[in-house]
Amino acid sequence: MKKHWLRFSPFFVMPVILGLHMFLSIEDYAVPLGVALSENEHIVERYNWKGNIVAEFPKHGLTTKEEVDLFILESKFKQTFAAVVLLFLVLVYSVVLEYLSRLWKVSLEGVTKIPEKWKAVMIGVIISLYAFAAFRIGTQYIELVHECERLIHKL
Repeated sequence: MKKHWLRFSPFFVMPVILGLHMFLSIEDYAVPLGVALSENEHIVERYNWKGNIVAEFPKHGLTTKEEVDLFILESKFKQTFAAVVLLFLVLVYSVVLEYLSRLWKVSLEGVTKIPEKWKAVMIGVIISLYAFAAFRIGTQYIELVHECERLIHKL
């Protein structure tokens, strides 16, 4: 039973993780360190790392172009935050899957048929790609925070 659960868990867990990613990319919520127009769209709200409102600014100082930039910035924040959550959940799932396979002494070799001499290379490539993606998303999030600061200073 444990062997079957571990082998088929990606078919159940990955759609849940991807569904959460889509939900976070689209849904209306406060993104940590983000900015958004309030419900009545007369106030620009700025959020802290917990997603709580830190400051509110009247939007009468914004031009139409800056207002559109604000909507795009809010969307980019949501997409980037969803990507951060996705990377974290995939990392946690991979570690848990590996730990359970060792704990229950279940080999996952049947799932991935990689020759022994290529295992170290594949692990290095996977870790490198993951590190690159994490670095890229981290820098993108920092750029969005700076763009948010620039927009807030115009108010």
